[in-house]
Amino acid sequence: MNTHQVGEHVAVRWPGGEHDFVLEYYDDGSDLQPPPEPDWCYIRGVQVQPEGIGYRWMRTFKVRPVGGAEYELLPVPR
Repeated sequence: MNTHQVGEHVAVRWPGGEHDFVLEYYDDGSDLQPPPEPDWCYIRGVQVQPEGIGYRWMRTFKVRPVGGAEYELLPVPR
């Protein structure tokens, strides 16, 4: 379970992707199915970075925590 406050900024790194994301945290998506694999979780929030497509939209990501308010998506295959 995440311990973030609603509105707190969290970073979502996208290894090998076009950019990273910053979300205003909303919740941990505990109602989402299927449940994530061990060591992974869902986070939901409003995208505040990058601007452009998806800016200020509610987004949901399946991520793994890498410390504090930082998470990581699956790397982009090479």
